[in-house]
Amino acid sequence: MAEMRQRVLGLSVVAAVLLTGYEGWLGGRVVAHELAAWVVTAHLVVALVIVFVGVDAVKDAVDRPRLHPVGEIVHAEPGLEHGALDALADAGYDVRAWEARHHYFGGVSLLARAGAAADPRRSGAVLPPPP
Repeated sequence: MAEMRQRVLGLSVVAAVLLTGYEGWLGGRVVAHELAAWVVTAHLVVALVIVFVGVDAVKDAVDRPRLHPVGEIVHAEPGLEHGALDALADAGYDVRAWEARHHYFGGVSLLARAGAAADPRRSGAVLPPPP
């Protein structure tokens, strides 16, 4: 039973990380499409899916390092695997590694019945509920 729970948690974390990365990219499309209704709706639907993946998985995803592609340039937060950055460079991208986390890479806040998560890149914090 514990092994199955670990597997489900692992898959949830992977799904949350992928969805969070996609959500960040989609947020850029919202601006690029001048707040077109269909893009905003897609952005919000992905956010809801992330919430339903699981709060613990989302908390982990919020803390993970991020990438931000801009044309042929890929900005990268510290903490990403060097192999991934090397692969991007080998594929012809200009990889620019940042020295610290930054709000440039977006921000996420989440409040759900199971808990909350806030992105430290945007000075986010989660306080415990009052007794």
